[in-house]
Amino acid sequence: MSDDTMLAEVRAAPLVAIVTEVAQQLSTVQTVQFLDHLQKKNSEEVAFYPRVALERGVEGGLVTVAWERGQPAGYLYRSRPVPGGTVRIWQAVIEYDLRRNRFGTAMVQDLILNATTAGALAIQLRCRSSIEANVFWKTMGLYCIAVTPGGVRRDADINTWRMDLQPSFFSQPKEPSTKASSSAKWLTQRKTVLAMERES
Repeated sequence: MSDDTMLAEVRAAPLVAIVTEVAQQLSTVQTVQFLDHLQKKNSEEVAFYPRVALERGVEGGLVTVAWERGQPAGYLYRSRPVPGGTVRIWQAVIEYDLRRNRFGTAMVQDLILNATTAGALAIQLRCRSSIEANVFWKTMGLYCIAVTPGGVRRDADINTWRMDLQPSFFSQPKEPSTKASSSAKWLTQRKTVLAMERES
């Protein structure tokens, strides 16, 4: 199946109602508490955002919450779609025991629809090479455009994924990294620093 065919199928698939269960709205405080809880629970997989940033995102309409039986099941935190711009996904998290149940797919479909309607050119995100989410993003029709070294703490690469909503002549697909995380180098350096501090 070509990438264009897959993207057309993703766009045409019906949106799952879990994204827009309006009757289950949380207050801003409750939503931020849920986001903060889920980002901490998944701290090895997502970047950390302070509660004030999450609150601004919720109040600004930048957070989509997925629902399961009246309870929040996950969320997608992103930038605002603007004509001619690129929408950045900053965090996408689903409760671990609810993964592979179309929650992520529904939220991304919702984002594709909103971004396309707003005239955005692309959707883009960064994902550490060692986590399963890379497979999800590829399945959703995104392609890797860059691989950069990650931080010393986890010693993994960062894959930059992109979905063109309008034809692009500039983005060239790259092979995504599958480098596993390891904090061994960081721990060795940390022990060395601590030993040197004790000696001085």
